[in-house]
Amino acid sequence: YQFSFFKKKINKAKLYCDYLFLIHKRDENYLIKNKIVEPKKIYICGSIKNNERKSFFINKKKYDILYISQGSLFIPDKRYSSNEKYIVKLIDEYARINNCKFNIALKYYRQDKEKHHKDKIKKEIEFYEKLIKSKIKYSYRDSLELANSSELVITLSSSFAIELISRKHKV
Repeated sequence: YQFSFFKKKINKAKLYCDYLFLIHKRDENYLIKNKIVEPKKIYICGSIKNNERKSFFINKKKYDILYISQGSLFIPDKRYSSNEKYIVKLIDEYARINNCKFNIALKYYRQDKEKHHKDKIKKEIEFYEKLIKSKIKYSYRDSLELANSSELVITLSSSFAIELISRKHKV
């Protein structure tokens, strides 16, 4: 979820619910401060999706660095895109200089992004191809599988990063 977009979509309508399950306290502060929702009971329980997924570790890592795509080319605020361009170029340069295997977990390959995802995957790959000089064979594996196959995971802002930290990954 993206609360900043969520707030715009509800057009200041007051939302009520019996139970609200959130990843962390910061989410609660945002929702209550901005009067977006009035729940009867709030539970800070971490990522339910992460808690449901089975943990597994791969001893032999396929990638030195994995970047978690933000899909910023589709976000109206251009600050996201410029930040992502900067960090991806930096990772690419580091990987080339240090002979590291580098990959990108595509945002629009995720199953929860299936609506219009084929077109967005193509545009997302084109976005990264313009930024990097390394030859990357994009993997269409699940992001968790890619993270488990990587020594280090880098992201700008992602709830997935929080999930990986809870699984003892280097993020």
